[in-house]
Amino acid sequence: MDPPDRVVGVDFSGARDARENVWIAECERTDGELKLVGCAPASERLAPTGTDPVATTDALVSFICGLDGTAVGLDFPFSLPVPVAHGLGATTWRETLDAVATYDDASAMDAACQDATPGDRTYARRACDEVLDSFSPYHFFVKKQTYHGMVGVLRPLATAGVAWVLPFDTEKARAAGSDSRPRLMETYPAAVLARLGLHDERYKGSGQSECQRREHNLAGLRDHVTAPDSLADRISADADGDALDALAAAVGTDVAVRERVMPQTADWRVEGAIYPLTNGAVEMSS
Repeated sequence: MDPPDRVVGVDFSGARDARENVWIAECERTDGELKLVGCAPASERLAPTGTDPVATTDALVSFICGLDGTAVGLDFPFSLPVPVAHGLGATTWRETLDAVATYDDASAMDAACQDATPGDRTYARRACDEVLDSFSPYHFFVKKQTYHGMVGVLRPLATAGVAWVLPFDTEKARAAGSDSRPRLMETYPAAVLARLGLHDERYKGSGQSECQRREHNLAGLRDHVTAPDSLADRISADADGDALDALAAAVGTDVAVRERVMPQTADWRVEGAIYPLTNGAVEMSS
């Protein structure tokens, strides 16, 4: 699988106002150089038919279906820790998607996951969460992202077979060779920024220090992707940092596909990985 000519980063949200909080950064590769060609919220780029999160996830699924030959980095957990998945009756990643979909909302999923958590902990983490010190997928800070991402985005795409979800579909994608289905990867903008030596916190907000950190991060990301000043100004002006996170997701995804990495943890077929990997990686063969 060669690096694709198009890379998309999605800063995802399962919040009530997802149409404004989901941002999409679109990049194209020309003569080996990655260029940012668009960065906008879902309300503008996807035009969802409603204001609820489901309308936004539906619009995002339709958008991804049209991204032939594209690597897509999505900022939400793709999976659950192995013991929790097993506690919900799932032994594979696709069974985990089905298990999560049986719950009516993120709170019901969270309660079931806590019941399935071994030991005295409230939340269990995946191997990739442990390495990056990121939240458990069902932690109250991210449970809505996880629920809407897994049920509303990944499950319909995986069920229809219209996208490769990595690393779960790596062998199938390799065997398919030049298949043009989009490749979806879980990414984590804060980890991307940290890997690049940039600020991974306190860059969201309208204060002077937050603005300066955002500008610093944007300059660092522009070392890896060419961005026209008009889009750079828009990213910098977004005090919530969602636009910057979308760009970081795109850059992290590009790093992952160029480095052709695979997880090295024992349970990656159920737990997956966060790209670009920091929990050990091996080179993917063509």
